[in-house]
Amino acid sequence: MKKKNCPFEKEVFEGLSSGSLTPEAKEHAETCAVCKESAAVYRWMNRFQAVSLETNTARKILPDAESIWEGAFSSPAPAVAPARVLEKKALLPLLFPQVLAYAAAVIVVIYLFIANLAGIQDFIKSNPEALAIITYFLAIFKSVFKSSSTLVIPMAAGLLSMVIFAIATAFESRSLRGRRQYIF
Repeated sequence: MKKKNCPFEKEVFEGLSSGSLTPEAKEHAETCAVCKESAAVYRWMNRFQAVSLETNTARKILPDAESIWEGAFSSPAPAVAPARVLEKKALLPLLFPQVLAYAAAVIVVIYLFIANLAGIQDFIKSNPEALAIITYFLAIFKSVFKSSSTLVIPMAAGLLSMVIFAIATAFESRSLRGRRQYIF
């Protein structure tokens, strides 16, 4: 988009700023579209300046960028968003069906494996590559299990305690949920 210029635009601005437009410049400003628009913008800017001086907005000191930056990081963030708390509360009744669905999936996979054990054995016997692959993975599992056997009991104890804790918190009394509890 090209900006339209007028050779008399500078003369019109000088007349507006001094407060005395010559009759030729006044007549030109009323007929020329570029000068008419420039004069309207000039008048609007003068009104804006007058209003801001009346309301003292021009004299107000804005805070510097560093104080705004520090203020943004010094205020503590909310611990938990209320929407997240409501979401957890709404999804709590779905916890039990979710655990049942996972348990059912594990039981179905074990059943499918046991039900097709004869077919799996036939496949392994007929394909020597499958036997080699399974033997290789069993050897890896055996070596990993030997090296981590000292960790199995503590890991199982930790997992069991987390399951017990999850079940206990799911069924705790509603009267205790909103209160602070100190265990020490």
